[in-house]
Amino acid sequence: ALRGRSTSSMTAASTTNNYNLELDSKDGSLRLGNNEGQNVCLFSGMSPIWSAKSSHKKNGVFLHSSHPAKASAFDTSLGKLSTCHRLLACARVTRYWMGPAFGTKAKDIPLDTQFLLLEVKEGGPYAILLPLLDGDFRASIWGNKSNEIICHEESGDESVLTSGNRALYVAVDDDPYKLLKDSF
Repeated sequence: ALRGRSTSSMTAASTTNNYNLELDSKDGSLRLGNNEGQNVCLFSGMSPIWSAKSSHKKNGVFLHSSHPAKASAFDTSLGKLSTCHRLLACARVTRYWMGPAFGTKAKDIPLDTQFLLLEVKEGGPYAILLPLLDGDFRASIWGNKSNEIICHEESGDESVLTSGNRALYVAVDDDPYKLLKDSF
């Protein structure tokens, strides 16, 4: 696994437009680019606790957290949502049910979001963020009024501690239906 921001980029190619996702260690941004020279900042000002690891899918990365101390819960910024034409979020509304939320800014992402689909620019590309389970920990995301996306990681038990997790899967593609199918 990659620790901190020791690498300058982590790339993954999409079959449609050869997209790559890059976690930039200099400015704390997650960028997507393609073989046509497109370079779009998805998140800016990410916390330095995040690192990226390539997934077995060619168009995605796993974001890992590495906190300085062990705890049973963490709330960490993924940074500001830099580019978003529109979004669809699915968040838990009761213990067993999820409901949709729509918007254009991070503040439109509700608490305990379990799925986020972003239309980065009108007509594509599209990005997906999936909070993950890792061992005894689960992740969820939400947005705040400062246009930041916050990742919440928790065990649900104060005696179960960790200092880091594989918290999120992020992928990108031109086709939102293919992106959804390939991400699950």
